[in-house]
Amino acid sequence: MALGVAQQRLSLSQNMVGMAQQIGDQQNLQLCQAEYQMHQSVIAQLQEILSNNSSFETESGRQQVSALINEYNYRSDTRDLRPADQIQQKLSEYVAYQTWKAGTPQGQQAHQAGMASIQAQGDARTARHNQNMADRQAQAASHNNRMADMQAQSDARNANWSAGQTSNYEQHQRNTHAIYNEYQYNDPNTGQGYWVPMENQNPAVVNPDGSYTELEPYSSY
Repeated sequence: MALGVAQQRLSLSQNMVGMAQQIGDQQNLQLCQAEYQMHQSVIAQLQEILSNNSSFETESGRQQVSALINEYNYRSDTRDLRPADQIQQKLSEYVAYQTWKAGTPQGQQAHQAGMASIQAQGDARTARHNQNMADRQAQAASHNNRMADMQAQSDARNANWSAGQTSNYEQHQRNTHAIYNEYQYNDPNTGQGYWVPMENQNPAVVNPDGSYTELEPYSSY
């Protein structure tokens, strides 16, 4: 039974390590990792004990197993990972309390109340974790929206600048050709544009077959 409990605690501890990593709580992460290693160590010891039945054949052996389980339960319940010589007083009080809790009606009621409190605390931790994750996701979405808006504004500014440059260039071209008294014509066959002096009436281009194609005045201006 103790081995099964330890394995369940190991699984829960692994989840807590993952939650602490996601939240970025380094102090709690170190504690969770230390607890995870403790669960692994105790599981290995209990498996060794169960593979060697002689551990239960003597009173001293049974006491050693009981002491191991009591210390493990104390550390798991209190998250007190101090060296063994520093927890003896607290450990004795814990064992006495557990004996009272299991052996008296009052103790059993206190146990039930304690389990309900632990469940409520676990639910509260889960709710806080979920809220933290939701807040982080909302912050990330807000950041992405801001970046997209900034990019859209930058694209619009660049587009306006390019349009202005094109307009300026076209106006410059018109001014330049106006100075030289030139007018634009288009080849109706190819769409090719030509700038021709105004005094050149009815300009034309020579086709490959030697014929001529009269140009059309460019009327977009």
